[in-house]
Formats: sequence, structure tokens, C-alpha cells
Amino acid sequence: MITDIVNHLKDMLELPDEEIPEFIDTFLVSLDDCCEQLKTEMENPDFSAIRIITHTLSGFTANMGAEDLLAAAKELNAAAKIPDAELCRQGIAAILALREEYHRQAGR
Repeated sequence: MITDIVNHLKDMLELPDEEIPEFIDTFLVSLDDCCEQLKTEMENPDFSAIRIITHTLSGFTANMGAEDLLAAAKELNAAAKIPDAELCRQGIAAILALREEYHRQAGR
């Protein structure tokens, strides 16, 4: 997870080691912002809002090489397109769990 992002930043973006922590911090802040927005959609999902949030989430997770989060965001977006409230709740829960794991691995 975090290791995948670090490798992506080094290999694809050719970032030096000293710049990587700043990118990880920015990634985690962006992830937290999206997750806080998604939390508000758990009770009564607004499918349009979920699609906007997942679009944002997909963009920065793809840029950072966070493939697991990208896949989860795409699944949630698909659930919002159906629309299926229960699938959306499950998708949001999956993304929130991934966020916790990213923070744990980053030591935050």
C-alpha cells in the first residue's frame, strides 16, 4: 500500500527520497477529505455526491499509484450509478477501512 505509492513516486515520477514524505502527507490529507465527505453519505446516500467524490478520489489515487483505493473508488462509483444504497454503504465502508490501513502503514 504505502510501499506501492513510494515505489510509484520513485519509479514513475522519479522523485527523490526527500520529497516523498510531503507527497505521502498530501495524499493522506486528500484521502481524509474524501473519506469525511463519504461518511456523510452513509445514512442516506446522495448518489450524485458519491459520484463526484469518487471521481476526485479516483484521480488522485491513480496519480499516486494506490491501485487498491482506485479499484474501491471505481466500485463505489458503479454502485452510485445503479443506484444501490446498500452497495454504496459497503463501498464507503471498504474505502474507510483502506484509509485506516494507509494511515497505519504511514505511522499516523
